[in-house]
Amino acid sequence: MAIQLPPQPPKQEKQIVKKNPSPNFSQYLKKFLVQEKLKKLVENKNVALIGPANYLTNLTQGDTIDGYDVVIRFNRGIIENENFVRNIGRKTDIWIYNFKDESILNNLEEKKLPKLIFCPYPREMVDKYFINKNMPDCPIEFIEPHFYNHLKEAINSEPNSALLAILILLRQNVKNLYVTGISFLYDGYYDDENKNNSLKSGALVVHKAQRSNFMSILKKLYNANDKLFLDYTIINLIYPNFIAINRKS
Repeated sequence: MAIQLPPQPPKQEKQIVKKNPSPNFSQYLKKFLVQEKLKKLVENKNVALIGPANYLTNLTQGDTIDGYDVVIRFNRGIIENENFVRNIGRKTDIWIYNFKDESILNNLEEKKLPKLIFCPYPREMVDKYFINKNMPDCPIEFIEPHFYNHLKEAINSEPNSALLAILILLRQNVKNLYVTGISFLYDGYYDDENKNNSLKSGALVVHKAQRSNFMSILKKLYNANDKLFLDYTIINLIYPNFIAINRKS
């Protein structure tokens, strides 16, 4: 089945932004490491990276997502939820897991294990969570500490899982990378039972400067890489006048 990638902003706009790239951005982009296990699965493939943002429940792209060669999900996203299949699909080939929520492991089905568990953090950072956990029988890959530390220094903040995943995947020679479900915590998580309380408390908007930094980096990545495709909501966040947020399909 042919993959239908969403229309993106005009090339002219992308070229204009490219004229003044950040020196630091260019430097650390060139130093990204190739992840051997990850690359084996995604090289020359159409890849979909599915985030946890609540706006996904407004979209009907489950069949489209499952049609990608490789589907990657974060943390609780690996647990199939019948309520959201029409929105986000069923397929998970690679699971991005930070090892913090052990309850996810207890809900994994043996017959639906991913081909790879990828942790976008160094092993040393998650050892306190990783120890003594009953891990599923599938390959696991971590990133190298010096890569993480260099990136942290370059962007002057702690990179989050979504940003790390996008940066790393773009270095694995993917054919295309479609990213959906990333809202920089503007609207919570679609599978969070307490999301309304979180939104009311303002807990999701406490790191405004960090959010702005991540959005700026994603915009630079997007402008610099023709293999990167974003859903309309993400595009609207980095190009506010492109299209209405939370567009329903």
